[in-house]
Amino acid sequence: MKLESELKRTTPRFLGLLASATVMTALFTILGAPMLRVLRNVFGSKRYWISGIFITALLMLISPSAMFFALLLASLWITIGVYQEFEERGRGNFWTALLSVAIGSSVVLLGPMIWARVMGLDLSGTIRTSLDELLKQISNGKALSEFGISTEGIVNQIPSMTIGIHITSLAFALMLDRKTALLFGLPLERIASQMRLLEFRLPDLMIWVAMISFLLSFIKMREPWMSIVALN
Repeated sequence: MKLESELKRTTPRFLGLLASATVMTALFTILGAPMLRVLRNVFGSKRYWISGIFITALLMLISPSAMFFALLLASLWITIGVYQEFEERGRGNFWTALLSVAIGSSVVLLGPMIWARVMGLDLSGTIRTSLDELLKQISNGKALSEFGISTEGIVNQIPSMTIGIHITSLAFALMLDRKTALLFGLPLERIASQMRLLEFRLPDLMIWVAMISFLLSFIKMREPWMSIVALN
């Protein structure tokens, strides 16, 4: 009886936060992340993952054109959720954050590729055609190649842009979770292993990664994919 009463009391807040997180992710992407973190923190793992699966499946069923947004929403859901699973087990650190971002980003990067292969679509050609049209509209018919902007260059940078969005989303979630909880009148549980962003420093290893990437991006390689990886 007590459990039933508690569910009735919290369900409206849960649905309100869930709807807000979905809408904010649709409109602004990264600003929905703090709401997803509060959703996971306050209402627990079970509700969080079930609601994420339900909304992703619903969006895919509504319209095939909503597939990319559904995958983007699912990827952010996974990034925030996986990191908090680590965090609650005392492993909230740079490497688990990086792993969470990698898992979440792979949903957006690999999902459309798998979908296109199953449906027999030319995903690469579709992306290039859409970008060509967009660049023409932006430049009013003028060539943007003079400024080093090309369709091929943008396509090659999609992985780094996707990962950048997920890193920023996780950072926003960690910075704004408490204020978001206050906005919705919800009690946020403080986790002992939570990263303190004001004290955060990248591992020394990342200096070498940056230097090698910088070097390889300026050297003409025999294999073009190596330069693309270095630029990303």
